[in-house]
Amino acid sequence: MRRVHLLMGIAALLMANQAKALNEYIAWSTYESFYASGYLPRVAIDQVYGAVNISESGTGFQNVFYETGNNQKGATPPGLSWTLWNADNKINGEVGHAAAIALASAGGYDTAIEVHQGGQNGGAALWYDMATAKLSSTLQLPGSLKWSAGQQYDNGFNPTIAVDDSSVITGTGAGIELVVEAHQATANLSDLWYHVGWLESPGTSSPTFVWGPSNQYDSGYAPSISISDGLVVEAHQGTGGDLWYRLGTAAFFTITWSPAVKYDSGYNPSVSISGCISCGGWSIVEAHQSTTGTGPLMYRIGTVKSSSDTTIAWTPNSDTDYATGCYPSVAQNGAYVVEVHATSCNQASNLVYSFGYFYFN
Repeated sequence: MRRVHLLMGIAALLMANQAKALNEYIAWSTYESFYASGYLPRVAIDQVYGAVNISESGTGFQNVFYETGNNQKGATPPGLSWTLWNADNKINGEVGHAAAIALASAGGYDTAIEVHQGGQNGGAALWYDMATAKLSSTLQLPGSLKWSAGQQYDNGFNPTIAVDDSSVITGTGAGIELVVEAHQATANLSDLWYHVGWLESPGTSSPTFVWGPSNQYDSGYAPSISISDGLVVEAHQGTGGDLWYRLGTAAFFTITWSPAVKYDSGYNPSVSISGCISCGGWSIVEAHQSTTGTGPLMYRIGTVKSSSDTTIAWTPNSDTDYATGCYPSVAQNGAYVVEVHATSCNQASNLVYSFGYFYFN
């Protein structure tokens, strides 16, 4: 059973405009609005209204905080116009580093899956936690989530995680949503590894999660991964500030990857994909730093028409300078975009978010 939710609008646009460059700009209705203080923010949204952010209180191994939120309706432009964030909360007293988060939605429930480095094994232990909440009638997530006990799932550095919230594989119970994770083998440029996991019964109050085995797929630094309707996009740094991406298709516990493609120069990339085969294709949003320190943040938008494509068709306005800061993280669901970043590098600082719509041209 496929759930399209807010993808209905973009589906029609994609099918009607496959021959043209789509999503050429993001129209920001909220721009660099303060919502918390911290370090290394990461954001995720679902296919309805839910949002969740994760960050650390400072550099090194620090308290891990999260904020839940929902995307609000406004009069101008019509529809969703900003994100209302709740106060930050600790995750079971977790202390960690390089935390990332994904958000699944099914049957009125949202399930957050969080990954981070722990302090064990020289800081290389990778841990995950889960929390589930039922959306209220006002489409706002509760101010706090009840997290499960953390469990170690691998060893590595800089983990990234995403959930395939565009569809549910049915067959038993409430179905399965695919989850993808990627990380570095060591603290520096090194082999990159991935997992494919199954979030089982996501439309219930008690979903379960199963990790697949770890597989090496590339080498690099600072990976970012996203998945929609089985199509995976991954971006990472290479040597000398080169930025690379790969497309792949996920099935069971494996990903079949296309060759890596150099697409830009920069640092700390973040990527998000939304769409489906029956929608006529996928939209992709990517953001990154242009320098190693506090400086211009750039975004680009692209499309993929078929799951057999091996490259992304980037729109002509690639590398749009949209803000100044560090550690951008972007999430989109085909209808709108939420982006977060820190205002300064290498320290705890103000965390700001922007909310935008795709502008079709």
